[in-house]
Amino acid sequence: MNRRLFLSWHSVLAFAVVAGFVAWMIAGGMSPGRGPGYHRGFLLATGWTTLGLFSIVITHVMRKYAHKLGVSPEFRMRMPIEELERAEMALNEIRRKVMGGALSARADIHRAARNALKEHGVQKLLRIQLEPGTRVGDPSWRVLALPTFPLGKMFHWMHAHLFYGIAALMLVVLHAGYALRPGMGGSLEVLAGFVAITGIVGVYFWSTGPAKLTEREGDLTTEKAFALDKNLERKVDAAFEGVDPALHSEFKALQTDGGGFAEQAKLVRSKVASSGQVPAGVNDLLALLGQQNAVRGELRALRRIRMRMHAWRVVHIPAAILLLVLVAIHIYSVFAY
Repeated sequence: MNRRLFLSWHSVLAFAVVAGFVAWMIAGGMSPGRGPGYHRGFLLATGWTTLGLFSIVITHVMRKYAHKLGVSPEFRMRMPIEELERAEMALNEIRRKVMGGALSARADIHRAARNALKEHGVQKLLRIQLEPGTRVGDPSWRVLALPTFPLGKMFHWMHAHLFYGIAALMLVVLHAGYALRPGMGGSLEVLAGFVAITGIVGVYFWSTGPAKLTEREGDLTTEKAFALDKNLERKVDAAFEGVDPALHSEFKALQTDGGGFAEQAKLVRSKVASSGQVPAGVNDLLALLGQQNAVRGELRALRRIRMRMHAWRVVHIPAAILLLVLVAIHIYSVFAY
């Protein structure tokens, strides 16, 4: 399981926000929603804070799809590969000086490395990190050039999406009240709960799925299995040309066969042998079909794991869109009426 997802400062901040509102409610003797003893300031604060948390959640989605579509601001920071190579050569020269002792003070090394990046105009793409040498023969300081991630790493955005989304659900309950009654409040509670639950299910699959996929893949990744299947498909089509067309239907049936391939292949081979000597082309085709069957079986298993990692989105995304529509209607109705 990917435990890094649960070790985030976003979880601490989200918990602090919810805990702060709960403490405020208890200390003030208030009730959630518009029930008896409700507090208008508390109602407004939970509402606007929930909207702010939803905005962060939506920003993560926009950030992800902007990157997928190639319109992220980061793409405007592209540099010619030649400049990156020249910067790396300059850093290698600094590393040699550190190894030789010509540069030893941390501040001097850091300044020289940063100047090297600025000289070649790649300081927006790379940042310098110095790590002390720990093994015998290591330089006093290791000079590393790491990506800057000006808009933050995607897994940090995912942390924000998860924890602020859960916090928003809790604030919806405080804002609307605990009673799941008909109306806008009850609808928002039910829908927010559904979105949160499906999101948590998705987090579980994303936390466990990659490890299961890696364990299942071994040396044959999904991409390799797909490429191998396409290659075998071409070889099988070519092998069919060396077999009597009258037997093609028998062999075509083997291509769609599942777990009983070995037994069915023996029956087909026996049927061919009963009419005389088995042609060499038949043995070649059966061997290729056997390989194709094994590869396709593995590909189906890998795809099932990937499908489980993505299936939750089928309900999570439409429900989230509907929730945002209801939130917009709720805000409009508050100002309009």
